[in-house]
Amino acid sequence: MQHTTHAASSLVFASAARSAHDNSYDTADEKSELQTALTAAKLTEQEAVSSAQRFEAELSDLAGAYNNLEVHSYQLEAQIKRLQTQAAQAPSTAGSSAEETPQASSPHHEPENGDAEESAMSDLLTCLGLEEQKAHM
Repeated sequence: MQHTTHAASSLVFASAARSAHDNSYDTADEKSELQTALTAAKLTEQEAVSSAQRFEAELSDLAGAYNNLEVHSYQLEAQIKRLQTQAAQAPSTAGSSAEETPQASSPHHEPENGDAEESAMSDLLTCLGLEEQKAHM
């Protein structure tokens, strides 16, 4: 009976050893799989960080370009307002270019125009003086 018990205990021991050995293979296989998964996760993290950095750089570039466009837009709007103001101050220049005669573009025209303006101003002052005299009477 001792022989049977010894044989039985040897079988139990061998079975336990084999089971432990199988568990160590399972643990080694699992460890290997976990290391592979960890390596893959680290690579994925590095790729994500790299992508995030690239996207940040692109976003920064886009923000700079947008700011430049805003500045340019502001400058164009200011130029438009300035040109509109100039156009409002000189409305006769747009129509006079089509009706301009060779005489009007000659250098002799300006003094005549200046003389006409002086004459008109003189007439206005004379009229104003006459009106003041009437008011004092």
